[in-house]
Amino acid sequence: MIAFDPVCKVVVTFVVGKRNQKEIDLLIRTVKGRTDSNTPLFTSDEMDLYEKAILKVYGTRKGVKFRRRTPQQSCGA
Repeated sequence: MIAFDPVCKVVVTFVVGKRNQKEIDLLIRTVKGRTDSNTPLFTSDEMDLYEKAILKVYGTRKGVKFRRRTPQQSCGA
């Protein structure tokens, strides 16, 4: 599994192993630890384990607003 920033073209983290809840939780926890306090955009193959891990690490859906990335966003360079 891989966490990739499509804007900056950076691999945030990756986990080698089976796609089970333990490994997916590790992936999402590592993403949170390596990014700022904002919840990043997540996309996946809709496997329900990802949703569970994201909610476990980042909290509930209450107040979550969906946003689209715009071309003006940069990597701070």
